[in-house]
Amino acid sequence: MKSPKLPSTTQPYNLLITGVGGMGVITLGALIGMAAHLDGKGISTLDMTGLAQKYGAVFSHLRIADRPEDIHAARIATGEAHAVLGGDLVVSASTEALSKMLEGRTRAVVSCTDTPTADFTRNRDWHFPLAGLKTQLNETLGADHVQFIDAQHLANRLMGDALYGNMLLLGYAWQLGLVPVSAAALDRAIELNGAAVDANRQAFEWGRRAATDPEKVAKIAGPLTGQPLPEQTLDELIASRVEHLTAYQDAKLAARYTSRVETIRRLGNDDLTRAVATQYARLLAPKDAWEVARLYAQTDFLQSLNERFDGDLRLSFHLAPPGLSHPGPDGRPKKIRFGAWVLPVFRIMAKARRWRGSWLDPWKNSEENRLDRQLLADYESDLDFIVGHSPNPELTALANWPAEVRGFGPVRSEAAAKVAGRREALRQFA
Repeated sequence: MKSPKLPSTTQPYNLLITGVGGMGVITLGALIGMAAHLDGKGISTLDMTGLAQKYGAVFSHLRIADRPEDIHAARIATGEAHAVLGGDLVVSASTEALSKMLEGRTRAVVSCTDTPTADFTRNRDWHFPLAGLKTQLNETLGADHVQFIDAQHLANRLMGDALYGNMLLLGYAWQLGLVPVSAAALDRAIELNGAAVDANRQAFEWGRRAATDPEKVAKIAGPLTGQPLPEQTLDELIASRVEHLTAYQDAKLAARYTSRVETIRRLGNDDLTRAVATQYARLLAPKDAWEVARLYAQTDFLQSLNERFDGDLRLSFHLAPPGLSHPGPDGRPKKIRFGAWVLPVFRIMAKARRWRGSWLDPWKNSEENRLDRQLLADYESDLDFIVGHSPNPELTALANWPAEVRGFGPVRSEAAAKVAGRREALRQFA
């Protein structure tokens, strides 16, 4: 690969690295700083970790110049960043980071990996604001001056470990001419660091390839900005739910689903049919103890662990089985720790899952199962109601109310109670 023209450091060159604690942002800054030192340049590094040293915002201010005496301040001033290496999109689009950027001066390479924020733990309807964050950076720098790549996705596909995402990001940015140190010095800095030297070298080279030949890399790892999830067609959606319901229970349950969905489909409204196809499947297959056992026993769970981790694995399962778990201080079921010995139990349960709902089901009359049966009965009553009316937006909303009933145990019960009034109102106005 042809080496890029490196930025001039006759005057101090300001490089801002952003990310979250635990991602190796400070290590990345240290590698670039060592490389600058090996190149005989002056270097100033200022790391800012905020209040949280792990999973909190981290900023590494690097100022590089030909002569150390030309660097008079460690912190990059407002609008003075020449380049930004964004290891985290949320942090890169924060007020603190944006204040260092200036259109016409700053160029940026930002990882667009979807990284949940703390809001995810408090708001079950939270979605990663990918488009909005990208727009903020595009409007600040201009679309031609910011590049987005899903560094963790690429590292996982190319290296087998998302931890090499930052090194891949560095290689990508270096190849675009954003990092004013030589490749030889960076290679020596990686060697001196001594951690996973060969793997880090490979990640750096993959980043360079992604910048010079994105189409070739995309053929191996998928789109550089991450693999989009195309919306399923209605037929694909129904087929996928039929497959899931068959694995969840049996073909009889899948046939029950298909019959109802086809009845709704004959009404001729695709939005209504899609809503029913999605929500009816959810109520027919709640994640109960039998399903948890099947997911552990009959999927690639153990295989995926062995592929990702070396050595002997020590497994623990934290579960709250109905009838065994007691309420904790918050009133919710307290989870119990089970060892790897529970895996053979899961296998037996997975094979016996057709007992679900029969007199052999020890959880048949649990509070959770009674609620699930009531929700399903209510929804099937709604489907009968829908068939007797002409499709309209209110009917589609009625078909979608199960989307609000999520979670397990008391969380699910609270959600069901909240949506009950809305369901009745929709039936009145439909």
